[in-house]
Amino acid sequence: MTLVIGILGFVVAFGLAVFVHELGHFLAAKLFRVPVERFVIGFDKEAMPFMPRCIVERRIGETTYGLSLVPLGGYVKMTGVIHPEIEKYLDDKEAAKKTDAEAEAAAAEPAPDGAEDPIKKVSRASLTGQAMIDQGALYTKPFWQKTIIYSAGVFMNLVLACLVLTFHAVKGFYDDAPVPTIVGWQEPGSLLEQQDIREGDLLVAFDGKPVATNEDYYRAWGEIATALPEAKPERAAAMVDVTLTFERDGQRFDRTFAFVWGSEEQPAPERMALVGMIRRPAHVTDVELYAPAWRAGIKRGDQIVEINGEPIGDWARMVHIVRGKLGEELTLTYERAGARQTVELTPVGSASKPASARSGIRGGTVGRIFIRKPLGTALVESPILVYHNTMRYLRALKNIGARLLSGDVQRARRDLGGPVAIAHMAHHQANLGLDDFLKFLVMLNIALAVMNILPYPVLDGGHIVLAAWEAIFRAPMSPRILVPVFNWGLIALLAFVVLVTVSDAFKIFGPG
Repeated sequence: MTLVIGILGFVVAFGLAVFVHELGHFLAAKLFRVPVERFVIGFDKEAMPFMPRCIVERRIGETTYGLSLVPLGGYVKMTGVIHPEIEKYLDDKEAAKKTDAEAEAAAAEPAPDGAEDPIKKVSRASLTGQAMIDQGALYTKPFWQKTIIYSAGVFMNLVLACLVLTFHAVKGFYDDAPVPTIVGWQEPGSLLEQQDIREGDLLVAFDGKPVATNEDYYRAWGEIATALPEAKPERAAAMVDVTLTFERDGQRFDRTFAFVWGSEEQPAPERMALVGMIRRPAHVTDVELYAPAWRAGIKRGDQIVEINGEPIGDWARMVHIVRGKLGEELTLTYERAGARQTVELTPVGSASKPASARSGIRGGTVGRIFIRKPLGTALVESPILVYHNTMRYLRALKNIGARLLSGDVQRARRDLGGPVAIAHMAHHQANLGLDDFLKFLVMLNIALAVMNILPYPVLDGGHIVLAAWEAIFRAPMSPRILVPVFNWGLIALLAFVVLVTVSDAFKIFGPG
């Protein structure tokens, strides 16, 4: 049953994302009266000669609709995508491939009834038949219409992500229950210890505003972050004074911190100590795929109770131990359904990374609360959440690119995922439940949108760049440059997919 759910999860998630993307191109083309010849989900022989034919194919009006056996994408074939000059260049290259013998044989054979030479006929047809006669051809459309047509797929993926988030919020979902603002375990020598803040103290106010739960506390930090200018790498981060009011043995006292607000990439120690000081149990709310904890068999709902025989009563304590044991094997004891089990795992990464990245364990509270939002609120909040998740995905891509350029291929490989990883993640999230599957569907659509809008040949962003070139120079890019760029771009893209697929297989089935 688990396998069936996983397969259905992949088919629904990936199939829906691709269908909506291609539907965007299709509807935009129809809007501007560009004829659509084919609308295919998957890749077939018409798109790539080495692919199989569609298993289902039907022509309705001017368009042939198809479903391929290879569901790793899709395409909408519009009339006049190729400019006549480029088409003529391709025809001339094809004709030039004929050998002298073939040419002589063709010349020696008389044309029946004075018929025209087929090569000349094809060449002229490519110039007049589809390019000059058909005024609906895509290449004849103005730049703004081409841009809308090429970006419509990306837009539809983002719309779908917003709709899924809206449905998720209106349907209702479970989230971590708030916990009291009790100070948890503190690292020896930390900023809090220097200010005589002890484990068990109760935080009651933030800059004079009462706080009762961790959510109140994090919201107060969020307000400060919103008010501050964005930290720039080339200058000092913003400085702000924060006054916290604590209660101990019925007595209240204030502590003021000269707080340095660092960037997220390089958080200041003060930020780490202050923001994370609220006590939380070492409760597992999620486990990252392929991470050490995932390989060790740790699951959502487990409670970490010991590491190397040392009792763990607080999430901060666990993070401290993991950060100090990178690359070393740990003996971790967790509790599941009242029974204790022990496993071995080795944290990876660097000390600056969050605990979830080093061990694969994401923490949270034991209690759960049910949240349901009104439709109006969900409709307003969902685009904002999609925007923030898109920015987070772009930052992740930037980090991967930086690692590849710096030669850190191993770490970049861990963060990259291809078709196999997507299928495996869809299987994993679908089996966790509807809420997790919906979150995965949102991120899949965001990833598909971002990857397609990149200015790379054969992708939507690449087509927009070419349309801009034509609009600026009033002519298409030279075929002698454009054709090799697209051909090598396609070859490089296919090679990348193959390499990432192999990498996915190693991550899933390999040692790490």
